[in-house]
This record gives sequence, C-alpha cells and structure tokens, in this order.
Amino acid sequence: MSQPLPRLVVNASPLIYLAEAGLLSLLRQAASSVWVPEPVAKEIRAYDPDDPTAKALASQGWLEVKPIDATTGELLAWSLGAGETSVIALAQASPGSVAVIDDLAGRRCAEALGLPLR
Repeated sequence: MSQPLPRLVVNASPLIYLAEAGLLSLLRQAASSVWVPEPVAKEIRAYDPDDPTAKALASQGWLEVKPIDATTGELLAWSLGAGETSVIALAQASPGSVAVIDDLAGRRCAEALGLPLR
C-alpha cells in the first residue's frame, strides 16, 4: 500500500534552482499540493519578473501562494529570514506539511520544532 503524497511548503531557493534547471515539475510529482508562502512569492517576484520562477508562479496553477496568518514567538526567536520563517510558520499551521528549505539555520529550526523537512 502506498502512502499519500505530502503537501510541500517551499522556500525561494529550491523553487529558483528547480525552475532554472527546468525541473520544477518534480515538486508537483512529489506532492499532493505545493504551497508557496506569500513572503516567498514576494521575494521571487521582486528578483526579476522575467525569471523562470516568477513566470511559473504566475502561470502554474499547482503552485499555490498562501498567506501567513501568524508566527509564534518561538519561531521568531530563531531570527531567520522572512522566507524561512514563513515556510516554517505555514508548515506548522498545516499538519501533514513538509517544509522544503535549503538554508541551514532554517533546517535546524524546522528540525528543532519537529517539522518534517526536505
């Protein structure tokens, strides 16, 4: 019996690197849904509107941009960047989510909070 695919909450760098390599569709294949926190989407759009990742956010309906409702004091104490903080906050608020973060401090924070991580 196969396990259901997880929901992925993805930070900017993994999205950018996969888009530049033409491999963004791998996320769709590996997940039931792919969420991009609004602060991450804002960071990507500010980088370059012609960037493949910004174009994908605008055109790929399966990349779902999600707002962040709240961030815990425990998470803020880690002093992470806005992207890492928003990925972890959204994953925390959505049980069954897997955080996709490449930043070492962000990965350590997610692990300390007991979040599934890729």
